[in-house]
Amino acid sequence: MACDPLAIGSAQVVSWATNHPDGSAQSAAQVELTPPTGTAVVTDVTDATTSLSIPASSIAATGGYRVRVRTHGVWDGWGAWSSYASFVAATLPDVAFSAPPATVSAMPVPVAWSVTSDSGVSAQSISLLDPTGAILVTWGLPTDSRALAISSTDCAIANDTSYSLGLTVRAGSGLQAVATTSFSTSWTAPAPATATVDLDDALAAHVLVAAGTGTGSTPATTSVDVERVNPDGSRAPLGTYEPGQTAIDRLPPLNVSFGYRLVSHAESGATSTSVVPYVADSLGAEAYNFGASATVGHLLSLDASVSETIKHDVETYHFALGAGTDDLPTAYASGDMDVSGSRSYVVTSPAEYLALRRTTRSSDGATCWYRDVWGNRAFGVPAFEFAYDAAAFDTWKASVTFTECVWEDPVG
Repeated sequence: MACDPLAIGSAQVVSWATNHPDGSAQSAAQVELTPPTGTAVVTDVTDATTSLSIPASSIAATGGYRVRVRTHGVWDGWGAWSSYASFVAATLPDVAFSAPPATVSAMPVPVAWSVTSDSGVSAQSISLLDPTGAILVTWGLPTDSRALAISSTDCAIANDTSYSLGLTVRAGSGLQAVATTSFSTSWTAPAPATATVDLDDALAAHVLVAAGTGTGSTPATTSVDVERVNPDGSRAPLGTYEPGQTAIDRLPPLNVSFGYRLVSHAESGATSTSVVPYVADSLGAEAYNFGASATVGHLLSLDASVSETIKHDVETYHFALGAGTDDLPTAYASGDMDVSGSRSYVVTSPAEYLALRRTTRSSDGATCWYRDVWGNRAFGVPAFEFAYDAAAFDTWKASVTFTECVWEDPVG
C-alpha cells in the first residue's frame, strides 16, 4: 500500500501473499479494515484473488486506517491473521483562483487564490505558462501568501496573448492539490518612442530618446529601454532612460546599417517597440578607443594600409599507410585561433600626433578597441610605432600591430 497520505473518498488497493496451514492454493481470504472509528469491517474474498480494492465509500473519515488479511486453503482451517498494514486518510486541500480576471488590461497582473485545508499549508507555488503550455516562470511562495502581482520585470508578458496559471498547494498532511486558470492580455500600448542619433568626435553615438506622439487615450511613456541591434541581429543593451535623456553608445560599428531598438514602457506595464535605423559614417576614418570606458578616441584615415593574419592552431601528421595511400598529411585542429594585423596611417595634424603618442604611452594604451571602415570591431593589444621625416615635417607616420583578444565591453 502507498505510504503517502490518501485523500478521503479514494479507493485503496490491498495485496497479500497466501499463508494458511495446508500450503495449498488459496480458496478464500478475509480482509479486515479498521477505520479511525475503531469498528472493524471484514470483506470476504471467495476465490484465489490475492488483492482487493477497498472502495472509496469505506474511506470516508480522516485519520489512521489498519488492514490485515488471512487466507484459507483447500482443506479446513484459516491461516493466522497477518500483521497490520496502516495508512492515513486526510482531506484534500480545496484551492481556487479568484484573480486574475479573464482579460487583463494593465500590468502588473493581479493574482489571488483561496486555500482551505484542515491540516494547514506546508508549501505552495504558482507557474505562469505561455500559449504553448511551456512554463515561463515559477514562484515559490510563503505558505500564508494568497496574492501575487506579476510585473514586467518578472516576465515579458505580451499584449493580445493568452496565458495560464497553475497553482500547486501541499497541505500539512502531505496531500497536494492543483488549480488552474487562464487570462488574456489586452491593453493600450504607449506610442512608440523616437530617437535622434549624433556622433561625437570619438565616433560614439549619442541617442537622444523622445516619447512617441499619441492620442489623448494613449498612456504616457515612463521609461524607454535602449539597445543596439547589430548588423548580425545580435543585441547590445545600453540601459533604461526617461524621455529626454541620452544613451551613449561608445562603440557602434562604422559605415554599416544597424539600428537602435526602443522599448517604451507605460506606467501600466504596457509596452511598444520601435527601431531607429542608423549608419555611423566615419568619413573614411578608422577608430581606436582607449581607457576603461572607451572614452579616449583617436581617428586615423590618411594613406591607410591594412593587413591581417588569421591563423588556426592545427597539427599535421604524416602516417605511413602503405603504397597507394595519399601522401598528404592529416590535419588536427585544436579550435584555437590567433588574429593579428598591421595597419599604417599618415597623420598631418601635430596636435593629433602628440595626443595619440601621449595616449599610447599611458597606462590606457595597453589595450584598445579597434573599429575598421567595414563595420568590424575588435578588442586587443596594440603596439604603436611612430616615425617622421625632416623632408616632410608636416607629415607623421603612425603604424600599429594589433593582436585581437576576447571581446570586452567598456565599463559604464
